[in-house]
Amino acid sequence: CEINNDYLNKKALDVLKIDFFRFYPTIILNLYEEGTFSITDNFEIFRHIVTNFEKISSILSDDGRICLKLYVNYYFGKLHRDQAHLVVGRGYQIIEQFTEYDGWIYSDTDEIYIRDSLGIEKELRDHLDTLGYQYEIDYFKEVLILGKKKIITINKDSIGKIRGFQVKK
Repeated sequence: CEINNDYLNKKALDVLKIDFFRFYPTIILNLYEEGTFSITDNFEIFRHIVTNFEKISSILSDDGRICLKLYVNYYFGKLHRDQAHLVVGRGYQIIEQFTEYDGWIYSDTDEIYIRDSLGIEKELRDHLDTLGYQYEIDYFKEVLILGKKKIITINKDSIGKIRGFQVKK
């Protein structure tokens, strides 16, 4: 998690949020296919699930989708320490590429916030498409970064969302 201190506690207008889907599971597949490391423990099942995630997810109940996500995320925890470090390292390398953009605000494990006042969405999409990871880009009229994982967003319909704060009961 990194914050551009120029934007900490300051409102940013016209912000794009890049959100990667199944980022680390896809990195695991890529590292395996590159021959960087080998995995034997149920790897074919894992590959099939990650590769066909949308199709499988669409036929499951809500509870089934939760279990599917848990299985995919659990698989990362079964990797050897060195393999896990390689996966996380590759994730950092990919995310770091986007901190070089003018207007970069915030990045976390699988999401990045960048100001779009310069109209860079097409450039971002072109860059993202060359990486080969599934992603979604959302537009926000306003974003306020208050700390690590503490974000307030206002979307194009003026609907606000607060993340990272716990409500005490």
